[in-house]
Amino acid sequence: QGTELSGSGIVNNGHVTVQVKDFTVGGANYALLQNDASGSNKRPGTGLAVELDPGKLLEVWVASSSVYRKTP
Repeated sequence: QGTELSGSGIVNNGHVTVQVKDFTVGGANYALLQNDASGSNKRPGTGLAVELDPGKLLEVWVASSSVYRKTP
C-alpha cells in the first residue's frame, strides 16, 4: 500500500505476466537494471501475477533475480 509501480504486462491464455520497471516507496524511486539477467533466460523484473482485485490489485512473483537501483 502506498507504493507506485510502473511497467507493462500481457495476458496469454488466462495467465498474467508483468514486468515491474520502476517503483516508488516511501518517497524513494527505484529503477530496474535491465542488464542484470543473472544468467537466466527470463527477463529481469518479470513474473506471473494474480489479480486479487481486477484492474486494481496484483500479486506478482518475480521469476528471476532482479536488481533495482535508487534513482534521484
